[in-house]
Amino acid sequence: MYNLTRSNKRMNNWLNTINKKELIKQKKYSQKYQDALIDFIFKNIKTSEKPFCVEFGYNYDRIFKNNKGNCTKLILDHNWDYVLFDCHNANESIKLYKHFLTSKNICEIFQKYNVPKEVDYISIDVDSIDLWLFKALLKQYKAKLFSVEYNANYPIDRAITKLENSNYFEGDRLYGASLKALNLVAEKYGYTLIWVVEELDAFFIRNDLIKNELNFFNSNLRKWKSVSNIICHKPVERKEKLKECLDYEVFLESNGNIEKSIESAQNICKIVLLKNRFREYKQFIYRQIKDPKKAFKKLIKKFL
Repeated sequence: MYNLTRSNKRMNNWLNTINKKELIKQKKYSQKYQDALIDFIFKNIKTSEKPFCVEFGYNYDRIFKNNKGNCTKLILDHNWDYVLFDCHNANESIKLYKHFLTSKNICEIFQKYNVPKEVDYISIDVDSIDLWLFKALLKQYKAKLFSVEYNANYPIDRAITKLENSNYFEGDRLYGASLKALNLVAEKYGYTLIWVVEELDAFFIRNDLIKNELNFFNSNLRKWKSVSNIICHKPVERKEKLKECLDYEVFLESNGNIEKSIESAQNICKIVLLKNRFREYKQFIYRQIKDPKKAFKKLIKKFL
């Protein structure tokens, strides 16, 4: 009877009923199915009386359908209040403001634009210092839900991130932080990773909002192994760029020793960020086996 009761509670736990296939069908404006996932989450946790969302970086100077934004559906369809940030674009008529965000100024900028301390949703996607912005916000803001872009090139067991003062994204494999690194930050501040949209965003929810559900939810990071160690973007061409990476686990253990943390990250970064024909061929074969129809269509398209 006890085991049956636990099994029923596990099955009825909304965290365990997230269905990727259904969410893909319901996707509306976002890059993949993020907006459908966000809808599902907020059907199961209460929004604020006046829901508020934040997104950065926002790559357009206007809000329109199919712009791939995570907040677009909340703004256009659900009439949420919001603020948008980007380092290139600005348009005050749509509450889009141009700022170069850093871990030092982000909370001050949030205060300037009256972002509530318990804002409903924050979307972080800057392709560089995502982890450091996430960490800075968590010290002062308790959003109900965060999504943070992660770097899928890294394996599930490595906590790698770009340096806090590193350069812009240059279209290669060197960007953001690994899933494990982001999860270490989230757990410290009372958040749980509940879902990952492959190659794009990790979703973290505040623990007090799912207090009962957590007893019947598998939060083991390794269950997301299949969405890590995936080749994304072109390889890094200049080996010296790898010095922009650090091992966040070593960073924590060494009380912020930058040199030691950078050195610890070098071997794995050489394997997954630089050109690696064996790894690329291995993934190509895996994708052929996993989805032969899709792989065949891509092959035909390539030669047409």
